[in-house]
Amino acid sequence: NYEKQISLQGRQTTMILELLSSLNDPTIIAGDFNSTRDTALHSKMREKLVDTWSFAGVGLGSTRNWSDFLPLRIDYIYVTHDFKVIDSNVIESDYSDHRPLISTVQQ
Repeated sequence: NYEKQISLQGRQTTMILELLSSLNDPTIIAGDFNSTRDTALHSKMREKLVDTWSFAGVGLGSTRNWSDFLPLRIDYIYVTHDFKVIDSNVIESDYSDHRPLISTVQQ
């Protein structure tokens, strides 16, 4: 159920951001979020974290094709402001239905 998934993602995002604010440590969060950049969870994440692709990537940053033709970015790397984002790239892979997102960051 799409609505249930969105609700669960929202709660998880809130929990992650609360945990981060209590830790006060340099942090990297990376993964398959199964959602596009314009969803509410990414807006919340960008309030506190840097989306490395948005900061240093070029182009769409598509990490997966939906129905083998629609390019989507659903994999993300977020970092705290303790890091300087140097670059961000999506590379080809024959081993997964997702293309890996690789970002170089410096503390």
